[in-house]
Amino acid sequence: MLEEGARPSPEVFSLPTGEQVKLEASSVCFCTVHRDEPQHKILVLVNPQDTKTVVAVYVKQSWWATEDVLRTSNPSREGLMKVQSFGERIVLFILNVVIFGRLERNLDDDDMFFLPHSVKEEAKILWRDGAAVGFYTTKRKGSLCGDSTGTCYLLPVFDTVFVRRRHRRRGLGLTMLQDFCQTFREDEALGVSWPISPAMYQGDGCIGEGHLGSGMHNSRVFQMILGGEVPWKLWHHDGPVGFLFLLRNLPLLQH
Repeated sequence: MLEEGARPSPEVFSLPTGEQVKLEASSVCFCTVHRDEPQHKILVLVNPQDTKTVVAVYVKQSWWATEDVLRTSNPSREGLMKVQSFGERIVLFILNVVIFGRLERNLDDDDMFFLPHSVKEEAKILWRDGAAVGFYTTKRKGSLCGDSTGTCYLLPVFDTVFVRRRHRRRGLGLTMLQDFCQTFREDEALGVSWPISPAMYQGDGCIGEGHLGSGMHNSRVFQMILGGEVPWKLWHHDGPVGFLFLLRNLPLLQH
Protein backbone atom coordinates (compact mmCIF):
# COMPACT_ATOMS: atom_id res chain seq x y z
CA MET A 1 0.00 0.00 0.00
CA LEU A 2 2.02 2.92 -1.35
CA GLU A 3 5.15 1.55 0.31
CA GLU A 4 7.66 1.60 -2.53
CA GLY A 5 8.19 5.35 -2.70
CA ALA A 6 7.63 7.74 -5.56
CA ARG A 7 8.05 6.72 -9.17
CA PRO A 8 8.70 8.92 -12.21
CA SER A 9 5.54 10.27 -13.85
CA PRO A 10 5.76 9.89 -17.65
CA GLU A 11 3.49 11.67 -20.13
CA VAL A 12 1.50 8.47 -20.52
CA PHE A 13 0.36 5.97 -17.95
CA SER A 14 0.55 2.27 -18.75
CA LEU A 15 -2.32 0.19 -17.42
CA PRO A 16 -1.77 -3.40 -16.23
CA THR A 17 -3.55 -4.49 -19.44
CA GLY A 18 -0.82 -2.81 -21.52
CA GLU A 19 -3.08 0.01 -22.66
CA GLN A 20 -1.61 3.50 -22.38
CA VAL A 21 -3.54 6.59 -21.29
CA LYS A 22 -2.20 10.05 -22.06
CA LEU A 23 -1.80 12.40 -19.12
CA GLU A 24 -3.72 15.35 -20.51
CA ALA A 25 -6.46 17.71 -19.34
CA SER A 26 -9.27 15.64 -20.83
CA SER A 27 -8.27 12.53 -18.89
CA VAL A 28 -7.56 13.93 -15.40
CA CYS A 29 -9.88 15.43 -12.80
CA PHE A 30 -10.09 16.10 -9.08
CA CYS A 31 -12.25 14.11 -6.66
CA THR A 32 -13.18 15.17 -3.14
CA VAL A 33 -11.68 12.77 -0.59
CA HIS A 34 -13.76 13.78 2.47
CA ARG A 35 -17.29 15.16 2.27
CA ASP A 36 -16.75 17.45 5.28
CA GLU A 37 -13.49 18.89 3.94
CA PRO A 38 -14.15 19.64 0.24
CA GLN A 39 -10.84 21.46 -0.07
CA HIS A 40 -9.02 18.11 0.17
CA LYS A 41 -9.03 16.56 -3.29
CA ILE A 42 -7.14 13.84 -5.09
CA LEU A 43 -6.15 13.81 -8.76
CA VAL A 44 -7.49 10.83 -10.72
CA LEU A 45 -6.89 9.56 -14.23
CA VAL A 46 -9.93 8.42 -16.20
CA ASN A 47 -10.30 6.34 -19.32
CA PRO A 48 -10.82 8.82 -22.22
CA GLN A 49 -13.31 6.40 -23.82
CA ASP A 50 -15.24 6.05 -20.56
CA THR A 51 -14.75 9.03 -18.27
CA LYS A 52 -16.68 7.32 -15.45
CA THR A 53 -13.89 4.75 -15.15
CA VAL A 54 -10.98 5.77 -12.91
CA VAL A 55 -7.81 3.91 -13.89
CA ALA A 56 -5.20 5.58 -11.65
CA VAL A 57 -4.74 8.03 -8.79
CA TYR A 58 -1.94 10.50 -8.11
CA VAL A 59 -0.38 9.85 -4.69
CA LYS A 60 3.12 10.50 -3.33
CA GLN A 61 4.12 12.39 -6.49
CA SER A 62 3.34 9.45 -8.74
CA TRP A 63 0.51 7.80 -10.63
CA TRP A 64 -0.71 4.47 -9.26
CA ALA A 65 -3.15 2.02 -10.85
CA THR A 66 -6.22 1.76 -8.63
CA GLU A 67 -5.64 -1.95 -8.00
CA ASP A 68 -2.04 -1.25 -6.92
CA VAL A 69 -3.24 1.22 -4.28
CA LEU A 70 -5.35 -1.56 -2.78
CA ARG A 71 -2.44 -4.00 -2.46
CA THR A 72 -0.01 -4.38 0.42
CA SER A 73 3.26 -6.24 0.94
CA ASN A 74 2.81 -6.18 4.72
CA PRO A 75 1.95 -9.75 5.81
CA SER A 76 0.49 -8.52 9.10
CA ARG A 77 -2.22 -6.62 7.26
CA GLU A 78 -4.85 -9.36 7.15
CA GLY A 79 -8.49 -9.41 8.23
CA LEU A 80 -10.36 -6.40 9.57
CA MET A 81 -8.11 -3.50 10.54
CA LYS A 82 -9.07 -0.07 11.81
CA VAL A 83 -8.42 2.87 9.48
CA GLN A 84 -5.83 5.13 11.10
CA SER A 85 -3.15 6.34 8.69
CA PHE A 86 -3.37 8.70 5.72
CA GLY A 87 -2.62 5.81 3.37
CA GLU A 88 -5.50 3.81 4.82
CA ARG A 89 -7.81 6.81 4.33
CA ILE A 90 -6.83 6.80 0.65
CA VAL A 91 -7.56 3.06 0.42
CA LEU A 92 -10.98 3.66 1.99
CA PHE A 93 -11.63 6.44 -0.53
CA ILE A 94 -10.62 4.19 -3.45
CA LEU A 95 -12.86 1.35 -2.28
CA ASN A 96 -15.83 3.64 -1.66
CA VAL A 97 -15.72 6.31 -4.36
CA VAL A 98 -13.74 4.64 -7.16
CA ILE A 99 -14.35 0.89 -6.91
CA PHE A 100 -17.91 0.90 -5.56
CA GLY A 101 -19.03 4.32 -6.76
CA ARG A 102 -17.77 4.04 -10.33
CA LEU A 103 -16.58 0.54 -11.24
CA GLU A 104 -18.75 -2.02 -9.44
CA ARG A 105 -22.07 -0.20 -9.25
CA ASN A 106 -24.67 -0.13 -12.01
CA LEU A 107 -24.51 3.53 -13.00
CA ASP A 108 -27.50 3.22 -15.33
CA ASP A 109 -29.90 2.14 -12.57
CA ASP A 110 -31.08 4.04 -9.53
CA ASP A 111 -28.63 2.03 -7.45
CA MET A 112 -27.67 3.15 -3.97
CA PHE A 113 -24.27 4.75 -3.41
CA PHE A 114 -22.24 6.25 -0.57
CA LEU A 115 -21.01 9.81 -0.31
CA PRO A 116 -17.30 10.25 0.44
CA HIS A 117 -16.70 9.48 4.09
CA SER A 118 -15.89 12.18 6.62
CA VAL A 119 -12.28 12.88 7.55
CA LYS A 120 -12.76 11.26 10.97
CA GLU A 121 -15.01 8.42 9.86
CA GLU A 122 -14.66 5.34 12.06
CA ALA A 123 -13.95 2.54 9.62
CA LYS A 124 -12.34 -0.84 9.22
CA ILE A 125 -10.87 -2.21 6.01
CA LEU A 126 -11.05 -5.92 5.24
CA TRP A 127 -7.73 -7.28 3.96
CA ARG A 128 -7.39 -10.69 2.31
CA ASP A 129 -4.32 -12.17 0.65
CA GLY A 130 -2.51 -8.85 0.37
CA ALA A 131 -5.37 -6.73 -0.93
CA ALA A 132 -8.17 -4.56 0.44
CA VAL A 133 -11.46 -6.23 -0.52
CA GLY A 134 -14.05 -4.38 1.56
CA PHE A 135 -14.84 -2.04 4.41
CA TYR A 136 -17.44 -1.05 6.93
CA THR A 137 -18.03 2.17 8.87
CA THR A 138 -19.79 2.90 12.14
CA LYS A 139 -21.48 5.79 13.89
CA ARG A 140 -20.83 6.12 17.60
CA LYS A 141 -23.64 6.65 20.08
CA GLY A 142 -23.93 10.41 20.65
CA SER A 143 -22.35 11.41 17.32
CA LEU A 144 -24.27 13.82 15.08
CA CYS A 145 -26.56 12.33 12.44
CA GLY A 146 -25.65 15.11 10.00
CA ASP A 147 -23.92 18.44 9.69
CA SER A 148 -27.19 20.40 9.36
CA THR A 149 -29.08 18.89 12.30
CA GLY A 150 -28.63 18.69 16.04
CA THR A 151 -29.89 15.11 16.09
CA CYS A 152 -27.54 12.51 17.57
CA TYR A 153 -27.38 8.76 17.17
CA LEU A 154 -28.95 7.11 20.21
CA LEU A 155 -27.09 3.84 19.68
CA PRO A 156 -24.05 2.56 17.75
CA VAL A 157 -24.87 2.14 14.04
CA PHE A 158 -23.45 -0.20 11.40
CA ASP A 159 -23.45 2.46 8.70
CA THR A 160 -21.83 1.74 5.31
CA VAL A 161 -20.50 -1.64 4.17
CA PHE A 162 -19.02 -2.87 0.91
CA VAL A 163 -17.46 -6.09 -0.37
CA ARG A 164 -15.92 -6.30 -3.83
CA ARG A 165 -17.93 -8.33 -6.33
CA ARG A 166 -15.45 -11.14 -6.79
CA HIS A 167 -15.25 -11.66 -3.03
CA ARG A 168 -18.98 -11.86 -2.37
CA ARG A 169 -20.95 -14.94 -1.26
CA ARG A 170 -18.08 -15.97 0.99
CA GLY A 171 -19.51 -14.75 4.26
CA LEU A 172 -17.41 -11.58 4.40
CA GLY A 173 -20.39 -9.29 4.92
CA LEU A 174 -21.49 -11.43 7.84
CA THR A 175 -17.92 -11.37 9.17
CA MET A 176 -18.00 -7.58 9.27
CA LEU A 177 -21.43 -7.53 10.93
CA GLN A 178 -20.18 -9.98 13.56
CA ASP A 179 -17.14 -7.79 14.16
CA PHE A 180 -19.40 -4.77 14.64
CA CYS A 181 -21.55 -6.66 17.16
CA GLN A 182 -18.45 -7.84 19.00
CA THR A 183 -17.03 -4.32 19.11
CA PHE A 184 -20.18 -3.06 20.82
CA ARG A 185 -20.95 -6.24 22.75
CA GLU A 186 -21.86 -4.28 25.91
CA ASP A 187 -24.77 -2.57 24.14
CA GLU A 188 -28.19 -4.24 24.23
CA ALA A 189 -29.35 -2.50 21.05
CA LEU A 190 -27.40 -1.59 17.93
CA GLY A 191 -28.41 0.04 14.66
CA VAL A 192 -28.00 -0.83 10.99
CA SER A 193 -28.37 1.91 8.38
CA TRP A 194 -31.35 1.63 6.06
CA PRO A 195 -31.97 0.90 3.22
CA ILE A 196 -30.14 -2.40 2.84
CA SER A 197 -28.92 -3.11 -0.68
CA PRO A 198 -30.12 -6.21 -2.59
CA ALA A 199 -26.56 -7.58 -2.41
CA MET A 200 -26.80 -7.70 1.38
CA TYR A 201 -29.99 -9.76 1.21
CA GLN A 202 -28.49 -12.14 -1.35
CA GLY A 203 -25.14 -12.53 0.37
CA ASP A 204 -25.08 -15.54 2.68
CA GLY A 205 -28.70 -16.38 3.32
CA CYS A 206 -28.32 -15.27 6.94
CA ILE A 207 -31.22 -12.81 6.96
CA GLY A 208 -34.79 -14.07 7.14
CA GLU A 209 -37.82 -11.80 7.06
CA GLY A 210 -40.76 -12.10 9.46
CA HIS A 211 -42.69 -10.08 12.01
CA LEU A 212 -42.93 -9.71 15.75
CA GLY A 213 -46.69 -9.42 16.17
CA SER A 214 -48.69 -6.71 17.88
CA GLY A 215 -45.99 -5.97 20.46
CA MET A 216 -44.01 -4.15 17.78
CA HIS A 217 -47.05 -3.06 15.72
CA ASN A 218 -46.23 -5.72 13.13
CA SER A 219 -43.06 -3.85 12.23
CA ARG A 220 -40.92 -5.51 9.61
CA VAL A 221 -37.96 -7.25 11.18
CA PHE A 222 -35.14 -9.53 10.16
CA GLN A 223 -33.58 -12.44 12.02
CA MET A 224 -29.89 -13.23 11.86
CA ILE A 225 -27.78 -15.96 13.38
CA LEU A 226 -24.44 -14.51 14.45
CA GLY A 227 -21.80 -17.02 15.47
CA GLY A 228 -24.29 -19.58 16.80
CA GLU A 229 -25.57 -17.22 19.48
CA VAL A 230 -29.17 -16.29 20.27
CA PRO A 231 -30.69 -14.84 17.07
CA TRP A 232 -30.55 -11.08 16.74
CA LYS A 233 -33.52 -9.22 15.36
CA LEU A 234 -33.52 -6.25 13.02
CA TRP A 235 -36.48 -3.91 13.47
CA HIS A 236 -37.11 -1.34 10.74
CA HIS A 237 -37.41 2.18 12.14
CA ASP A 238 -38.83 4.99 9.99
CA GLY A 239 -37.58 8.33 11.18
CA PRO A 240 -35.44 11.34 10.23
CA VAL A 241 -32.49 8.96 9.87
CA GLY A 242 -33.41 5.56 8.46
CA PHE A 243 -31.90 2.60 10.24
CA LEU A 244 -32.73 -0.78 11.71
CA PHE A 245 -32.55 -1.66 15.38
CA LEU A 246 -30.37 -4.69 16.02
CA LEU A 247 -31.74 -6.18 19.22
CA ARG A 248 -30.63 -9.14 21.34
CA ASN A 249 -33.47 -10.33 23.56
CA LEU A 250 -36.66 -10.16 21.50
CA PRO A 251 -39.33 -12.88 21.14
CA LEU A 252 -38.85 -15.37 18.33
CA LEU A 253 -40.02 -14.24 14.93
CA GLN A 254 -43.43 -15.32 13.67
CA HIS A 255 -43.28 -16.23 10.00
